[in-house]
Amino acid sequence: MSFGGIRVFLPQWKVFMVRSPKPLLPNEAVFKIQPNMNKLELKAYLREIYNVKVESVNTKNVPGKIKLAHVRGKMFGYKARTPSYKLAYVTLEEDFEFPDMFPEKEDNEATPSS
Repeated sequence: MSFGGIRVFLPQWKVFMVRSPKPLLPNEAVFKIQPNMNKLELKAYLREIYNVKVESVNTKNVPGKIKLAHVRGKMFGYKARTPSYKLAYVTLEEDFEFPDMFPEKEDNEATPSS
Protein backbone atom coordinates (compact mmCIF):
# COMPACT_ATOMS: atom_id res chain seq x y z
CA MET A 1 0.00 0.00 0.00
CA SER A 2 1.35 3.45 -0.79
CA PHE A 3 0.28 6.96 0.11
CA GLY A 4 1.72 9.71 -2.09
CA GLY A 5 4.70 7.61 -3.19
CA ILE A 6 5.51 6.46 0.36
CA ARG A 7 5.27 2.70 0.91
CA VAL A 8 3.34 1.88 4.10
CA PHE A 9 3.49 -1.58 5.71
CA LEU A 10 0.35 -2.32 7.71
CA PRO A 11 0.78 -5.47 9.82
CA GLN A 12 -2.10 -7.87 10.15
CA TRP A 13 -0.47 -10.25 12.63
CA LYS A 14 0.38 -10.37 16.29
CA VAL A 15 4.04 -11.11 17.03
CA PHE A 16 5.23 -11.63 20.61
CA MET A 17 8.82 -12.03 21.76
CA VAL A 18 9.19 -14.86 24.29
CA ARG A 19 12.01 -16.23 26.38
CA SER A 20 13.42 -19.52 25.17
CA PRO A 21 13.45 -22.50 27.56
CA LYS A 22 16.96 -23.33 26.33
CA PRO A 23 19.97 -21.00 26.15
CA LEU A 24 20.38 -19.29 22.78
CA LEU A 25 23.24 -17.65 20.93
CA PRO A 26 23.53 -13.86 21.34
CA ASN A 27 22.15 -13.25 17.84
CA GLU A 28 19.03 -15.44 18.21
CA ALA A 29 15.51 -14.55 19.37
CA VAL A 30 12.23 -16.48 19.74
CA PHE A 31 8.84 -15.12 18.67
CA LYS A 32 5.34 -16.46 19.21
CA ILE A 33 3.38 -15.90 15.99
CA GLN A 34 0.03 -16.89 14.52
CA PRO A 35 -0.14 -20.28 12.75
CA ASN A 36 -1.03 -18.75 9.36
CA MET A 37 2.10 -16.54 9.27
CA ASN A 38 5.03 -17.91 7.26
CA LYS A 39 8.79 -17.35 7.41
CA LEU A 40 8.93 -14.79 4.61
CA GLU A 41 6.15 -12.71 6.17
CA LEU A 42 7.90 -12.72 9.57
CA LYS A 43 11.20 -11.71 7.97
CA ALA A 44 9.50 -8.83 6.11
CA TYR A 45 7.62 -7.84 9.30
CA LEU A 46 10.83 -7.56 11.35
CA ARG A 47 12.64 -5.73 8.55
CA GLU A 48 9.89 -3.17 7.84
CA ILE A 49 8.55 -2.50 11.35
CA TYR A 50 11.66 -2.80 13.54
CA ASN A 51 14.45 -2.29 10.96
CA VAL A 52 16.14 -5.55 12.00
CA LYS A 53 18.25 -7.57 9.56
CA VAL A 54 17.35 -11.29 9.68
CA GLU A 55 19.64 -14.09 8.50
CA SER A 56 17.32 -17.09 8.90
CA VAL A 57 13.98 -18.14 10.36
CA ASN A 58 13.02 -21.60 11.66
CA THR A 59 9.46 -22.32 12.75
CA LYS A 60 7.79 -24.92 14.96
CA ASN A 61 4.03 -25.54 15.17
CA VAL A 62 2.73 -26.00 18.72
CA PRO A 63 -0.76 -27.54 19.01
CA GLY A 64 -3.14 -26.28 21.68
CA LYS A 65 -3.55 -28.26 24.88
CA ILE A 66 -6.74 -30.22 25.56
CA LYS A 67 -8.55 -29.19 28.73
CA LEU A 68 -11.26 -31.28 30.42
CA ALA A 69 -14.17 -29.71 32.28
CA HIS A 70 -14.29 -30.41 36.04
CA VAL A 71 -17.13 -29.31 38.32
CA ARG A 72 -17.22 -30.30 42.00
CA GLY A 73 -14.73 -33.08 41.46
CA LYS A 74 -16.69 -34.73 38.64
CA MET A 75 -15.46 -34.70 35.06
CA PHE A 76 -17.93 -33.71 32.37
CA GLY A 77 -17.88 -35.05 28.84
CA TYR A 78 -16.69 -32.02 26.90
CA LYS A 79 -13.15 -31.04 26.01
CA ALA A 80 -11.82 -27.64 25.13
CA ARG A 81 -8.62 -26.88 23.28
CA THR A 82 -6.45 -23.83 23.84
CA PRO A 83 -5.47 -21.98 20.64
CA SER A 84 -2.57 -23.34 18.59
CA TYR A 85 0.41 -21.13 17.85
CA LYS A 86 3.75 -21.17 16.11
CA LEU A 87 7.22 -20.49 17.51
CA ALA A 88 9.75 -18.80 15.24
CA TYR A 89 13.46 -19.06 16.04
CA VAL A 90 15.07 -16.08 14.31
CA THR A 91 18.80 -15.66 13.69
CA LEU A 92 19.72 -11.97 13.45
CA GLU A 93 22.76 -10.42 11.78
CA GLU A 94 23.61 -8.44 14.94
CA ASP A 95 23.75 -9.59 18.58
CA PHE A 96 20.54 -9.22 20.56
CA GLU A 97 20.04 -8.86 24.31
CA PHE A 98 16.63 -9.48 25.88
CA PRO A 99 15.55 -6.28 27.66
CA ASP A 100 15.66 -6.33 31.47
CA MET A 101 12.06 -5.55 32.42
CA PHE A 102 12.55 -5.71 36.20
CA PRO A 103 15.99 -4.43 37.21
CA GLU A 104 17.14 -5.20 40.73
CA LYS A 105 17.42 -2.27 43.10
CA GLU A 106 20.74 -1.57 44.75
CA ASP A 107 21.04 -1.94 48.54
CA ASN A 108 22.42 1.61 48.86
CA GLU A 109 19.13 3.12 47.71
CA ALA A 110 17.02 0.96 50.02
CA THR A 111 18.66 2.02 53.29
CA PRO A 112 18.58 5.75 54.12
CA SER A 113 21.79 7.17 55.59
CA SER A 114 21.52 8.97 58.92
